[in-house]
Amino acid sequence: MPAIIPFFQAKDLEQTEIYLLESALAAGILLFEIPSGYLADKFGRRNSILVGSILATIGYSIYSFGYSFETFLVANFLLGVGNSCISGADSALAYESFKSLEIEEKYLKYESQATGFSGLVQVIASIAGGWLAVISLSYPVIAQTVVYALLIPCALLLRETPHFKKTGPASIKEILQTTKKVFFTNGKLKWFVLYFTVAGNMTHTVIWIIQPLYQELNIDLKWFGILWALQYILFAISSRLSYIVTSKTDIKLSLNTLMLTGVISYFAIYFLNNIYALFFVYLLFIVRGGFKPIIQQLINQYSESEIRATVFSLENLIKKFCYMLIGPIIGFSLDKFSVAYAFLCSGLIYLLLSIGICLKISKMRE
Repeated sequence: MPAIIPFFQAKDLEQTEIYLLESALAAGILLFEIPSGYLADKFGRRNSILVGSILATIGYSIYSFGYSFETFLVANFLLGVGNSCISGADSALAYESFKSLEIEEKYLKYESQATGFSGLVQVIASIAGGWLAVISLSYPVIAQTVVYALLIPCALLLRETPHFKKTGPASIKEILQTTKKVFFTNGKLKWFVLYFTVAGNMTHTVIWIIQPLYQELNIDLKWFGILWALQYILFAISSRLSYIVTSKTDIKLSLNTLMLTGVISYFAIYFLNNIYALFFVYLLFIVRGGFKPIIQQLINQYSESEIRATVFSLENLIKKFCYMLIGPIIGFSLDKFSVAYAFLCSGLIYLLLSIGICLKISKMRE
């Protein structure tokens, strides 16, 4: 990731094409997210993670040797399908494990630590990726393929929780019933899912604009990995602190503060458009690390056990569908206007999407 934009540029791709690739990944997730979550609930979260790991490895193998937009399009679609098999199944399996041990109240602390540890590992990977990119822009992608391949033996070592039961073939009717439960029966769950959708996209969008900003600020490629590492140090710290902060403050206030901070950061980057704008880029990574453990705990808390992976898949589906629509708009603004305009465009989009959600969450009763 520290040098993904230069990698695509070396393959003669424009910003609009880069965002279209992200849309292809989102489309793969969009088509398979709900079915994969439902199959994980029916046939095993471990099995779903294993299938996703294999598909993602194949996708990155294609990526490693691709030379055209069409090739990357196929690879991204496979990555989307693979990610859809993993997302939701991993969180559901983790939460069910805590529940089986009757220590589910410790899940938020675990999720916070896991997200923080992931961030620290990404710090190491960012420095290594940036260093590899200076040698060859293809090397980080090849290294990424190796990392994804390691998911396969990890998945084989996982175990289902003792009470998990396979309950038969997938049913479209049951998937629709789960969707109905989320959006028409469980009022709180609906808004937590929508919050995850908007906050997830808001903090994901910056990842694809930050490297063009580095280039506009004439930052040398050799510093990309270091800067990326710094972002994930803040991400990791924020993730670890989210458990402590949430235990001492109102969860609703924490969520709304994080969302507001993210939106303001986009506008601040637009108005500054200089080296000081990086401060607000880092704020977005703090938001990214802070909201995820909290909202995942809430979604787990308000989801029934037998539909938990499906709910996470539904959340990811909505998030990717929104990004599939938003991404090309931002890519077009980068190609036709400027990096600053892309930040302004993003800020306006996420301001409009977040207002209603934050108001609903602030009015929730405990």
